[in-house]
Amino acid sequence: MAQSNPKRLDVKLEKWTEAFELAEKLSKVRRAQWFFRGHSDEDWHLKSTLERAAGHYRKNKPGLRRELDGLGDVERRVLIAFHRAARLHGVNIPENDYLDWLAMLQHHGGPTRLLDFTRSFWVGVFFAIQPTVQGWPKQKKDADKTKKDKEGSYNNNAVWAIQSRKLWEKAVKRLDTKQEKFRPGIAADRRSVAWQQCAKKIALRRGWRMRRVDEKKPLLALPLELEQMNERMLAQRGCFIFPLAAGNSFEENLYGTFRMKVPDKHPDPDELPALRDMKSNGDFPLVMRILLPREKKRGYRILEDMNITAATLFPGLAGLALSTYRNVWQ
Repeated sequence: MAQSNPKRLDVKLEKWTEAFELAEKLSKVRRAQWFFRGHSDEDWHLKSTLERAAGHYRKNKPGLRRELDGLGDVERRVLIAFHRAARLHGVNIPENDYLDWLAMLQHHGGPTRLLDFTRSFWVGVFFAIQPTVQGWPKQKKDADKTKKDKEGSYNNNAVWAIQSRKLWEKAVKRLDTKQEKFRPGIAADRRSVAWQQCAKKIALRRGWRMRRVDEKKPLLALPLELEQMNERMLAQRGCFIFPLAAGNSFEENLYGTFRMKVPDKHPDPDELPALRDMKSNGDFPLVMRILLPREKKRGYRILEDMNITAATLFPGLAGLALSTYRNVWQ
């Protein structure tokens, strides 16, 4: 069944030809710019590494009403510890550039509030369907076995799509920066006011001295690009979304920026509209969750034809080594 111009839309693709059709439609949306993120499991929500770590290690911790309480202070402690030793490894980032330090920590696998995205729909597809040492995504215990796909997996992969331009416009408007017409990103010519407002609200002081802030931070998510990109981010067309209120979930910040209610759960895949049911007038929702076709090997071969592989997205020996998994499943 089709949904009538929703702010969020979940859609299911049956064939890879529909993925090409959708990518073409998204690219033609007037003035829209998109951030994409691939998930290997359709049931996963948008969560940062810091939020996921809090769910694992702070669950049922005495004195905490919620797993995310005080998480902004935890993030600063993590970053201070990283900052103290990182310069021993040749890191040369200005001390007051909180965002670049967060991105560096995120890049090397540390827990931060940042969530990685890409500007490429097909790079998002790669991260959703890539095979690893665990093989294709695990089978669901409660899955209907009649829907088992050719690779032995019952679940879909998913790509999230977020209209980054509209997210930027709504975020900076709430920050009172008077920069509604600026493009998403934080290049030097357009980042200063918006980011300074964010820095004040996360209680950043010179020298990163700790202080607890009682101010209630607004639910707000800001789309960002680094001023200085590394080789991997260039290859992946990488970008981030920064949730301002660290004590709230990423999705609470994201949907709060759009003045939307956070969904309790994802809709049943069998009840999702098909691509043909979507409007063709370019009036797309703000947030989309796109369930990909189940034929993952076919999708992976399509990506190889586009030269989108682990070897190209992860420059160096690490990416080359990851790319050799294809020789196993082939």
